[in-house]
Amino acid sequence: MNYPVPNLGQDKDVESSILNERIASKLVGHKWNFKTDETWEKYRNKAKDTDYNFAPELDGDVKASIASDK
Repeated sequence: MNYPVPNLGQDKDVESSILNERIASKLVGHKWNFKTDETWEKYRNKAKDTDYNFAPELDGDVKASIASDK
């Protein structure tokens, strides 16, 4: 606790990945668009819009089977 941590700069793998992405984007003529209204609607998880019941009441036959198993 309260000891100095050296800052060794950005990791070389991360640095090269960022550079490679920039080069690839220029080669293919495409730029990533993160967190825009258009990409949010296109790629969002629409299943999260539904309110699922994760504890539904069991059918009477299932309840009878569980009760008879005891």
